[in-house]
Amino acid sequence: MMAKTNPSTINLKSVGTPHYANIPLAPLDACGNGAITPGMLLETVSGEVRPHSTLGGDVVPRMFAVEGENPDATSITLGDIDTDYDDDNGTVKVWYPRPGDVVYALLVAGANIAIDGLLQSSSDGLLMGYSAAAQKPEKIVGRAVAAVDNSAGTSAARIKVEVI
Repeated sequence: MMAKTNPSTINLKSVGTPHYANIPLAPLDACGNGAITPGMLLETVSGEVRPHSTLGGDVVPRMFAVEGENPDATSITLGDIDTDYDDDNGTVKVWYPRPGDVVYALLVAGANIAIDGLLQSSSDGLLMGYSAAAQKPEKIVGRAVAAVDNSAGTSAARIKVEVI
């Protein structure tokens, strides 16, 4: 039997009891890019959740979409980490990780991150390398647990991130 190489959950490690919540999904026009994928960095606006939208912006509180219930008009299914949440004003299961927790997040296409590289928001729910121009701890989401080279990639790649 072959060993599994990729995790099947977003919450890879919690230093304590993880805190989850179900938050309403912002309407499609508020989300910008539509559906939310587990592993995306999120923010709330007017009590609804959407992908974090500010390049290098403050990330307080840190909040990620995790796999979970994915209701649609006719049923409720359990999605996996690659199942987008429906963009029909449903709810998104979110996790508020604490420093030391490890999340299986999403890295932008074209990025090459070294182990221990610092990460920040790329303004679309994905992460990118930290820019020294940001210079504020609230802008750093975490550090890469392992190197990920997605420099030739045309879509987001998974990355293990220790929350700072």
